[in-house]
Amino acid sequence: MDGAYSKAIPVDKISYALDAVTRGKAPARGDLGAALRLLPAGVARRSYRLPADAVPAPTDGGTPSVIAVSSLLPGVEAAGGLQPGDVITTVAGAKVGDDLLALDRAANAKVGKSVPVVVYRNGTRVELRAVPVRDLEALKVKRFARYGGGTFHGLSDGARYELPAAGSSKGVLMPEAEPGTPFARLTAVRPAATTRAAAATDSYVDGGGRMLVTQINGKKVETLDDLIAAARAVADGAAGYAVARDLTTVASPPGGKATELTFNVARYPLQVFEWDAKQLDWVSDGGTKAVA
Repeated sequence: MDGAYSKAIPVDKISYALDAVTRGKAPARGDLGAALRLLPAGVARRSYRLPADAVPAPTDGGTPSVIAVSSLLPGVEAAGGLQPGDVITTVAGAKVGDDLLALDRAANAKVGKSVPVVVYRNGTRVELRAVPVRDLEALKVKRFARYGGGTFHGLSDGARYELPAAGSSKGVLMPEAEPGTPFARLTAVRPAATTRAAAATDSYVDGGGRMLVTQINGKKVETLDDLIAAARAVADGAAGYAVARDLTTVASPPGGKATELTFNVARYPLQVFEWDAKQLDWVSDGGTKAVA
């Protein structure tokens, strides 16, 4: 099928989720607040001074590896005491070795609680007594809006991690906009002008930035509700402006940049969608389902 996309996922990776869904419950997804990676044991021993007796036997018979903390997610920098560079060996009493699935299972069983975690830090064994296990399901984006051709949602912890430039900024994330629509202008890149005539034109090329929208027509936009209220106050065909900052480039002004827009509300109306756990789909406030 043209345009089809598929991805293989190990059954044991999703079996717990399928079991929860068949029982009418949301799957538990625990998280230690850290980005983890599999690190070759040789690198761990050489650069992180991991003792030889702390290297686990490979679960799949391949190259010996360990689970290491790459970085911490926003808001959990000091929680529980995990640090980048830590090599995790035990979670909630379960040895995890190089098995990320085993770590997931241990965390999933303790969502909302704190668990003991054993790590090696620069070669020294450290016992962390209470590492919080966050509920990833509760942290997911569960509400978004479409307006003026753009898609908008609040800044989740995951988004802040992927876009460090966001920091503690307030605003609404616009991850995408349909080419040729009003809000696509916010993600536009002005081509270099080679002539005076070219410089005088107002042509843009659709770009792919991750835009943090902070104002619409002078009204602050700090939350999705702010954006919805601002959108409802705009008449169809009205001219106005929005202030946004591109979080994917350091060249974007810290305070954002104002861009003129014509709000074609009739063609690109405001739609608000919420996740329906029973239907397992996005449903708008008008009762319709979102179409990708």
